[in-house]
Amino acid sequence: MSEAEREARQGLVVMARHPEAGRCKTRLIPRLGPDGAAAMHADLARHTLQWARQVRAPDTAVEVHFTGGSAAAMAEIFGADLDWVPQSDGDLGDRLKAVVYRAAARGWRRLLIVGTDCPELSAAHAEAAWAALDHHHIVLQPATDGGYVLLGLRLPTDGSAGAAAVGRGGDSVGAAGDDDTLFDLEQVCQRLFVSVDWGTDRVLEQTIVRLAELPGLRLRLMAPLNDVDYPEDLPVWDRVQAGGSSPPPALAVIIPVYGHEPDLPAVLDSAAAESDVEIIVVGAEAMPEAVLTCARQGAQFIAGRANRGRQLNCGAKAATAARLLFLHADTRLPTGYASWVIRELDRPEVTIGAFALRIDSPRWAARLVELGVALRSRLFQLPYGDQALFCRKRDFQRLGGFRELPLMEDFEFIHRARRMGRISVLHQPVTTSPRRWHRLGFLRTTWLNQAIVLAYRCGVSPERLARWYRGPERGR
Repeated sequence: MSEAEREARQGLVVMARHPEAGRCKTRLIPRLGPDGAAAMHADLARHTLQWARQVRAPDTAVEVHFTGGSAAAMAEIFGADLDWVPQSDGDLGDRLKAVVYRAAARGWRRLLIVGTDCPELSAAHAEAAWAALDHHHIVLQPATDGGYVLLGLRLPTDGSAGAAAVGRGGDSVGAAGDDDTLFDLEQVCQRLFVSVDWGTDRVLEQTIVRLAELPGLRLRLMAPLNDVDYPEDLPVWDRVQAGGSSPPPALAVIIPVYGHEPDLPAVLDSAAAESDVEIIVVGAEAMPEAVLTCARQGAQFIAGRANRGRQLNCGAKAATAARLLFLHADTRLPTGYASWVIRELDRPEVTIGAFALRIDSPRWAARLVELGVALRSRLFQLPYGDQALFCRKRDFQRLGGFRELPLMEDFEFIHRARRMGRISVLHQPVTTSPRRWHRLGFLRTTWLNQAIVLAYRCGVSPERLARWYRGPERGR
């Protein structure tokens, strides 16, 4: 180990296995044979170690923790320029726990652990995970088969591995609050690595459920990736070999959530019905139920802060797509929505777009509200956030994003956007929940909405308006 690596403040640990025929990638043996499966394992490991070398820096150490063979044998196959560390005894959970405690003892503040099964994983994913740890306690990059391909966590800053704590850095976009919530390292490890059915499609869900036992723990769920375990996974490796990394998705759907959102599963279903779309849910706090829903739907989750403008900006910042769609957590998208959004944003004169609005209620009052929304949107170029606003990411950045307001962020954003270019309103509707309309009544809800707009124009603060609209506990 070099002196620079002794001073490292963060580290990447690659969990690897000696490529012995018949003892690795056994699920590929029926297709490739023992020698072919071992060769595939070696190729995947080389691919992972190639990008792992790229992240090595004076403040970033890279270690390879191996099982099978010897350090000399691993160095001969994969290179002597890496630190080869034998894995500890026990099941996978025991070995991962040992990695965490070793990293804490060395004084690393942030740790990433990856395997060698995911050829889609790259140095860019590692950098994104380290950045996410500035505002979250734990980062998980799910695998599409129900496990995860990357685990990241913050470690104690005092270098101890005993009564340690997992905490957060300074407050920033995406942080859950202004406090430094701390957790005992042993408690975190117990929930990450104990009572997990390793090697099954239940690993990710079990991990999320166990972490939910620590109230306030902020978990970042990244975009799911494909690993190579079965013969049907081999095209993933072929694609990576042929063309390198996949292009970014065409569209990002960003959904801010607050507390319990009963419509979220159906909303995510509507968003996930289209291909080439990334879905990013930004919570108002640590929200284990929403995280679990996102994991089941293949969506990302960011533990944000209870401020809708801030949450929307946080999701836009995390998006890799060139087009953004902002969706409320009680509003479902229509079939074919992605192609309509892309087609509309391909028109250079369009700056912002929105959908027509349909309230999911048979009552005649709902039709009157829909008519009023249509007139406001088309005649006055004033669609609101419940109509699923969409725009190009570059235009969003030129506008400076949303103001970090708890309410009226869409109203203020649209007024600025109108000065930049045309606002297009599609004829296809999104469908919003009637729950609030039915609870308060259509007349009262309409009056309240208009009163809030008038009060905002008269200078009443958005924070006060949010308390009127949502109640004091959610009007932040």
